[in-house]
Amino acid sequence: METIKHIFGKFELELTFHDVNLKKGLMCCTVQNPFKYEKCEVTFLGDDKEHIIRKIDRQIKKWRKEYFKED
Repeated sequence: METIKHIFGKFELELTFHDVNLKKGLMCCTVQNPFKYEKCEVTFLGDDKEHIIRKIDRQIKKWRKEYFKED
């Protein structure tokens, strides 16, 4: 388990990576939607941290579009 801080736009999120399958080198990270107060999490699975961070970045962009459509 490893925790890092990463900035996505104006949000600084603390990402905790967990090893899922050591043989295949898979890891996962669960992220809370920063635009919602209620619990809204997504878990990302990938080969390395950079790959997972790119997935998280794309998801945050989608959440941002949805958030500003609602207003």
